[in-house]
Amino acid sequence: MTVRELTAAEVAAHADELLRIQVAAFRIEAEILGHDRIPYLYETVEDITAPGLRWIADVVEHADPSTVRTGDTGSIDTIAEVRGAVVLAQRQAGLFVTRVIVDPAHHRKGVASGLLGHAQELRQRLFVITSEDNPPGIGMYCKAGFARVRDVETDTGSILTEYAWEPAAD
Repeated sequence: MTVRELTAAEVAAHADELLRIQVAAFRIEAEILGHDRIPYLYETVEDITAPGLRWIADVVEHADPSTVRTGDTGSIDTIAEVRGAVVLAQRQAGLFVTRVIVDPAHHRKGVASGLLGHAQELRQRLFVITSEDNPPGIGMYCKAGFARVRDVETDTGSILTEYAWEPAAD
């Protein structure tokens, strides 16, 4: 397994798989929250391949070089499987963690923690917003060193909480 940032070509080549994992992950969160008003459940391939998104993925590389395929761009695609991803977007205040997705087949194996750890190695402020009704997500962020910043009430009356992580000063 390798955790690394995917190129735009890799995101495009694996967009269907990334979208499948994203929908599966957010279906579980929807069950936890008791509603399906999660925008990521309804995204399309075009949404997830939008410019400005940085995909850091936990991938299994091809073990057998004969199974490596060449994509439309002529680049070599060495990804056999994507186990999960953290998606980042640059904001003025740092990097916004737009989503952390893990294939349900790989839950509780440290995939999300490894992805967040890799994002933290970028040494930029990270922030994320999650529902107060998402104990697994809150626990994951707190375990990774994120601190609660503020609560925000949505139009529907639910409460979202912002968490932030700051790199240690050198």
